[in-house]
Amino acid sequence: MIYYSHPDMPLIEHLESVAENGVVLYREHPPFFPFFEGCSSDLAADIIYITLFSHDLGKGTTYFQDYLRSLGKTGNIKLKNHALISAFIGKYWVKKLIGRCNCLSDETAIMIPILSYLSILNHHGKMGDSKDDIEESDKIKLNNLEMQYKDMKPFMEIAISRLRNKYAWVELPDDFKNLKEEVFDDDSIDWYNSEWLFETQPPEISCPYYIFQIYLYSLLLDSDKTHTIYKREYAEMENECMPIPYDLVSKYLEKLPSVNNPMNKLRDEILLKVSETADSFSLEDRILVLQVPTGCGKTLTGLNAALRIAKRMDLPNGAYPRIVYCLPFTSVIDQNYEVYRQVFADFEKNPEFNLIKHHHLCDYSDKNSTNNGNEAENESQTFSGSFVKDRQFSAEGWNGQVIVSTLYQLFHSMFENRNRPLRKFHRFSNSIILIDEVQAISHKYFSLIRNFLKSLSKIFNCYFIFISATQPFIFPGEEVTSLCPDEEELYTGKLKSRVNLHSHLKSGVGTIRELARWAEENDSGVSRMFIMNTIKSSGELFNLLKAQNNNRKMFYLSTRLIPLERLRRINEIRQALQNGENILLVSTQMVEAGVDIDFREVIRDFAPWDSIMQSSGRCNRNSLSESGDVHIFAISDERRSKRYAEYIYDSVLLGITEELFETSTTIPESSFFTFSRNYYKGVMQKTSTQKGDLVLDAISALDFIKVKSGFRLIDEKFRTQDLFIPIDEQAKLLWTKYEQLQSNPDIKHFDKKSEFNTFKGDFLKYVISVPESEISWYSGSEKPIILLEEPYMHNYSNITGYSEADKTTEIFF
Repeated sequence: MIYYSHPDMPLIEHLESVAENGVVLYREHPPFFPFFEGCSSDLAADIIYITLFSHDLGKGTTYFQDYLRSLGKTGNIKLKNHALISAFIGKYWVKKLIGRCNCLSDETAIMIPILSYLSILNHHGKMGDSKDDIEESDKIKLNNLEMQYKDMKPFMEIAISRLRNKYAWVELPDDFKNLKEEVFDDDSIDWYNSEWLFETQPPEISCPYYIFQIYLYSLLLDSDKTHTIYKREYAEMENECMPIPYDLVSKYLEKLPSVNNPMNKLRDEILLKVSETADSFSLEDRILVLQVPTGCGKTLTGLNAALRIAKRMDLPNGAYPRIVYCLPFTSVIDQNYEVYRQVFADFEKNPEFNLIKHHHLCDYSDKNSTNNGNEAENESQTFSGSFVKDRQFSAEGWNGQVIVSTLYQLFHSMFENRNRPLRKFHRFSNSIILIDEVQAISHKYFSLIRNFLKSLSKIFNCYFIFISATQPFIFPGEEVTSLCPDEEELYTGKLKSRVNLHSHLKSGVGTIRELARWAEENDSGVSRMFIMNTIKSSGELFNLLKAQNNNRKMFYLSTRLIPLERLRRINEIRQALQNGENILLVSTQMVEAGVDIDFREVIRDFAPWDSIMQSSGRCNRNSLSESGDVHIFAISDERRSKRYAEYIYDSVLLGITEELFETSTTIPESSFFTFSRNYYKGVMQKTSTQKGDLVLDAISALDFIKVKSGFRLIDEKFRTQDLFIPIDEQAKLLWTKYEQLQSNPDIKHFDKKSEFNTFKGDFLKYVISVPESEISWYSGSEKPIILLEEPYMHNYSNITGYSEADKTTEIFF
């Protein structure tokens, strides 16, 4: 009898291929876990091989084979389930493997088989609370597992015979009760219930085990999905990272038109200084910072540093590091990705080079490609015609040499329990990770980020470059290396008067009407940008300013506009500014991070210091004027006698910022560096790290459910609904296509997902997210995306976007 893992895929071939794939990935970019010190590198490879080989052993029952042949229409559902019995066998073999060596501590010798067991147990779902998983497995009734174990003996003879080609000692007890007694022996039971595992441990002890757990799970997921989809060895699928010239950025800049101005000279100086540091710092220092003022070319300077570090890393087997560049917001990903594309233009022609953009709004459709690929997650589903594009599979797995993605994708590959984000975790090994606009990370997680990344950087031999004009104190000074030494001199010596910040917190201007009046009375005719804290306040201010500016070209930006219009409008704004037009823009904070626009004057509603600094970066960005001015007002909601800033920001952060402004009402850019340091000193002294500490406790307990629930990079204050705006004929055609796809009963769920991905990018250009309280007109069933129907189209304005009258929730962006 031939046993199958999936339709037309022999089970033994699948097990061997997945195991070999995992070892290939491990050997290409091997991490080093401290508990393996003194052991042969083959031990880690053997643990990986046996764990991955064991992951689908339970499919070798007649129950699963009958289920597969009937395409899921018949069969005993409980007896066809295979993860638990596979986990028992895998743990048994890993335990036997470790028992044959004497290089591990008693603690590690017990822990590693547990981690193997949990990886196999959860590989079709998501990681859970490890204590619950273990206790439930210890208390299970034997009937179903005994029946499976007895039934699968013919296949296990085949599996053991093949496995003995590598491990001659492999065997199994005849009776399942004996297997269970060995898997859950007294030592293990005591260990599972010990305070060591399930009570708080220091991060230097707990993080390595957590990292190994995700690493093993990630290898299993990636290898399993890859072979399931492509039915080929991983060595054939993987894009080998090829060497990139360390001076590629410099050569790219040489090709650009020469512009002789002070900012370009400063950018050149910074690039040179960072290059020298990247060429000479100790490679033992893996936490790096790049703190330079806004507008000084951080994107290219950071990439230049990464390439120079990559050149110095001496990796085994001639491997080359992966470079990962992450930003906070999808709104600026496309802009920076295009910069990377231009730098790597010549390399993109090489089939061995792969530059990947990855975030939840990406369009992976490729009109010129006929290759499809993604796993059918239902075991009984046939595979022909049910795959998404190869590009999506590669992007979601970060299967490329250079990755441009979001901070969300980065950190939710570390602090998660779902298998999709965790699948790419092993890609961090021997990588260089640039974290741009690092101030976007909440101070609540500083302790978590610091402790986890310290462990990860050592174990994975990876480098983190934190990039920002306002560098938060995530790491103490002695734990980081500055890529731009004497960065304070950039502010005090090079940018003395590019921007002056003016505080009007005590000016008496405290309402939107008063701000509009101030703007009219103090209008010098230069280009102006107003940044408000909420969508509602930005809309009100725009309407007031529009009424008093008949001749000035005006623009509005917020996330209530569809993405298609936002992008078009940003490009129009940028072009108008380049043409020297003195335009007026009213926006929310969506313009703060990474949007390359340059106004002569910025007026901003009060916010924490780091946000004010980001806003200042949109003022006189390129030093085209002698000086730019940023004005700060504390605007209140008259209806509630509450400052708009309080709807959005932490009161402690606002208080720290107010204290800074007590010392001066006019702050030149030369003082920004000192103000930033004082701000973050206050943050460290006055804010709690409890949220991050709770996640560290969950890491110590291997409680992945609490890890996921405890980490929220994006803090949602209320429930939202995705809303499709049929603003033009193209939109209406896309909605019809989407609706027909979703309502077709003949297309299976995963085939629908695949088909949707072929037009997802175009479709999402018409989707916005709004609070549920602002769609009172909708009374239908809960859906991921709903249509703004014709009777309610008046709620969407081509100028200011969506707003339900009198119900606009106070949200930012």
